[in-house]
Amino acid sequence: MPNNNSRPAPGDELYTTVDQDQFDDLMDLTGQQVAQVVLWDDSMAAALESTAAPNADDLADDPANTSEAGGAVADTIFDLDLYLKDGVYFELYGVQFYPSLDSEPLTGYDTVQAHLRALIQEGLWLDDLGVDEEDGLVLILCRRRTPLLYVPAGAWYLDEWDELPDDSPDSQQDEDQDDDQDND
Repeated sequence: MPNNNSRPAPGDELYTTVDQDQFDDLMDLTGQQVAQVVLWDDSMAAALESTAAPNADDLADDPANTSEAGGAVADTIFDLDLYLKDGVYFELYGVQFYPSLDSEPLTGYDTVQAHLRALIQEGLWLDDLGVDEEDGLVLILCRRRTPLLYVPAGAWYLDEWDELPDDSPDSQQDEDQDDDQDND
């Protein structure tokens, strides 16, 4: 698991919605290749859920807190650090991973991690952005303009990186990808 020191410090602003000016600024980031992702095995949403619920087993037993696949909602909600090649990264909180607009989210940490690793090894780009019905940010990750993953975020933070995190078991890095590959 990555070091929790990389979580936003008090005073850093987490955004939960996207206004038009932010959206326009974020659109400048589209077309960039994903350099690395770090999938956190403990999300802030799951931590909040476990402190708010008297018994975590009660959440799994309540049909309102389960996905159609039968797993607890916590099995579909993750935190993700997404590093773009040009030196910007997103800290994304409460994200889900949808392979298509009409699919259920991927479930399980190991499944999501393996899926991300496979996508990055083949090359993955932040090709587009969207906004959901609650004005939340949605990243659209593609290869050759074909959407492969829709990633809505409950909260997000944007910053610059100078150095990628070490290659820990929870991160996937695209070291073999040719920087000159065309995303068109």
